[in-house]
Formats: sequence, structure tokens, C-alpha cells
Amino acid sequence: MSKMTILGVREDRDKIIDALMRLGAVEIDRSGIKDDRSPQVAANADNFETRARLVRTIEGLQKRFLSARQLSVKKLSVTEEEFSFTEREEAELRDLVSHYETLIAQEESILHQVTLLEQQIAQLLPWSGITLDLTEQTSFRTSVIFGTFMDATSLDSFQTDLLRDFPLAAVHLLEETGVFPAKTAIISLNEQLPRVRARLASCAFHEIPKLPFTGTAEVTINSLRDRIEKLETEYKEPENCLE
Repeated sequence: MSKMTILGVREDRDKIIDALMRLGAVEIDRSGIKDDRSPQVAANADNFETRARLVRTIEGLQKRFLSARQLSVKKLSVTEEEFSFTEREEAELRDLVSHYETLIAQEESILHQVTLLEQQIAQLLPWSGITLDLTEQTSFRTSVIFGTFMDATSLDSFQTDLLRDFPLAAVHLLEETGVFPAKTAIISLNEQLPRVRARLASCAFHEIPKLPFTGTAEVTINSLRDRIEKLETEYKEPENCLE
């Protein structure tokens, strides 16, 4: 959910709020703002917001449950008296909608976390055959940069510059020589690291992503998959509540 601030003329505020509420695309957050609207205007805006939330809730339930979708096919005729709510019923309705929105937010948060973890796994898969411990990338004097040179020209050019400008640095190929993209480990003194990185930035070089490594790439992938399984278990809780 995105947040935005709308600036405008004060006398147009109520019209803008009413228009936004009718669209059902936003939820107004008035926390910390003194409400100087007339009671009638405030009540109307509140009703529009409630209606928009109800519409989103009904549409969400219809998409999730076929039985709920079938209920909307035949519209029942009701009188104004039958349609009216008591204050208690309205409060219960608001609580139910708030509970639904909380559960949906939990689901979306879990799905977002799962997506990020799956992306991290996809980034690590090309490194799954490398048996080096990726958690050990720095020491008191040196740092290791793991990454991939996309072509021989970039690798040869970088190695030439390295020998000339950084004789104490080294490039180690982690796979068969002559195969590209080539996975490499570049070892540099810490004081030279910024300059080495600057030189790498001009090459066709992709550094391995900064991830929460727990060992080798394969071990880290398994750890990420375990986290996904736990999140999928957590996902069932709001899902079961919605059912």
C-alpha cells in the first residue's frame, strides 16, 4: 500500500475527500489532524470511506470464494428499514472489515517476503556448484570480492590493470579456465579496495549479491528454502481465518 500527501486549497478539501472516497481507491488517514469539518460533512466522508472498504472486502471475498461470488448474482430487494443498521451492528461490521483487512495485510506481507527469498535463491543458483564459504569475505587486512566476468575481454583487461596498479591483489578463477561467464574471487588489500571496485565498475563484471550467507551458496539456498517453508506455514494462519 502506497502513501501520498495531497496539497490544495482548504475550501476544496471536502470535495476532494468525497471524490476520493467515491473512487474507493484510497483510505484517508486523519490521525493527528484536527477535524474542523462540519458534523454532516465528516459523517458523509466517514460513510464514503466505510462503503469503499466494504466494496473492497466484498470484491476480495468474491475472488477468493466461489460461493460468495454466486451470492452476488441475484440481488435481493430490501426495504430501507431492513437495510439500516443499529449502532451495535455497525460497530460489529466495522470490526469485521478491520479484521479482514488485517488478515489480508498479513498475507500480502508474507507473500512479499517469500518473493524476495525466491529472488535471492535465483541469484545464488549459478553459484551452487562453488564450494567456498561465502560468509568469509573480509579479514583484518584483506577483502574478497566474489563475482562474474561476462567475457574474456573484461577479464583480461582487469587482470592487466591489476598487475600494473595493484600488484598485491589477485584474481582466482573458480571454474574451468576459458569458460564464460567466469566466476572469480578477487582478493585485495582493504586500503586498495575502493580503487579495485572502481576499476571493476568499468568492466562487464557482476558482483555476487549481498545476501545473508550461512556458508556455501548451496547451504545458503537451503537455508532460504527453510525460511520459505516457515513463511508458507505462517501464511496458512490468516488463510484459515478467512475461510
